[in-house]
Amino acid sequence: MVYSMGKERTLWQGQMRMLKYPLDAMTYLQIMGDIRPKTIIEMGTFTGSSADFLSMSLSHMKVDYTIYTVDYDPSNRHELASKNPNIKFLTGDLNKVEDIFPIELLKNLPHPIFYIDDAHVNTPGLLEYFHPYFQEGDYIVIEDTTINIPKDFVNERPYSVEMEKCGSTKHDEMAKFLEKYSEFYKVDTHYCDLWGYNATANSNGYIRRMK
Repeated sequence: MVYSMGKERTLWQGQMRMLKYPLDAMTYLQIMGDIRPKTIIEMGTFTGSSADFLSMSLSHMKVDYTIYTVDYDPSNRHELASKNPNIKFLTGDLNKVEDIFPIELLKNLPHPIFYIDDAHVNTPGLLEYFHPYFQEGDYIVIEDTTINIPKDFVNERPYSVEMEKCGSTKHDEMAKFLEKYSEFYKVDTHYCDLWGYNATANSNGYIRRMK
């Protein structure tokens, strides 16, 4: 994608690396205005910039919300994000998601839920685990499902065969889940194609819970 190098260089609040494509960041704002989520679950924290960006945006919308963001390595977290009282930073192995999100917690989370997978770990297992606790009106985004990764990505994160396979693998895993639970979920073509046909890093990755 033409925005790859800019994605690597973008700073949120001038300090935290953001790693979000600009069109997708704007799409997130549209979705939040649409569903007004009371809970955000983000898989993959990195610096915490994404969670902080979502938090500040929801605060401007006057929404009562909590954000849960998970990473296995808290050392990348920026102190600026850590000060946000609306973000709960969780640490753990997403292959053992039940240790991070016990069932009793999931049963009591306020809806709508906005679920974001940007961790590149156990995508199908996470979707299966959360499925019984999603409700009509909840929203899912599976990030980085595009296979269009430029070979000249950037010096610090050079192109590799593994990176090329990553988007394809996540897309295939997501597609199998959607096929299995087709009566519950629908790819939201409005947001997938908001900027043009799948003009996003999250190809077919904007998904509504329908029932």
